Amino acid sequence: MGKEDEAKKTLTRFAKIFGKYLSFDIINLSFDNNYTPSYIKQLKDFWHYKRMLKETLLLMVCWFNLGALLYAIGFSWDKLGGSLYVTVLVSQVASLSGSVILFVGVATLGRKRNELLMLALAGACFLLGMLDVKVFGDWTASRIACVAGSVFVASAFACTYLITAELAPTSHRGMILSACSGSARIGSFVGPFIALLYNVLDRRIVLAIFAGMAVLCG
Repeated sequence: MGKEDEAKKTLTRFAKIFGKYLSFDIINLSFDNNYTPSYIKQLKDFWHYKRMLKETLLLMVCWFNLGALLYAIGFSWDKLGGSLYVTVLVSQVASLSGSVILFVGVATLGRKRNELLMLALAGACFLLGMLDVKVFGDWTASRIACVAGSVFVASAFACTYLITAELAPTSHRGMILSACSGSARIGSFVGPFIALLYNVLDRRIVLAIFAGMAVLCG
């Protein structure tokens, strides 16, 4: 209540995005003053609205995979050769570019297409990391590809926040974001154990797992 004009402007902007014309004057908003939100009612709504339940479960899987990927990569830098400190420093500096990539990608491609592109590029980087090629110095193709892949995963994770907030209804947004965030935290616990697979499996198998997790999010 009290922000009717802002709501109408938002509706007209959405109409323009989809190539439709919507007059500001003909929009009539209605409010349900008797609605009293409760956790029990919100949980019941998931049963009544199957699409919301399906989207929430898919988003939770995506958040879990991306959280696990970020931590798995973070705990794998010492397995890629070269100086651990240099690799971590380069990866963190490169991650800053993920924010720029996010803004440019969302502005030009939209949220969903940008998300799919980032996940596809992340998967491609991990697959390229299977190559046993020395590029320069102690930097191998695997090391460079994993640094680049971590940038795309971080950018995709940031974009997932936007997509989740937009897909979730206003009345259920807090619960859905909390469930997805909890799923990502569980994934972050699993990530370091995935990195331990370097000790028992060929690195190409581990990188294939990374690529599969990125593609699964898409």
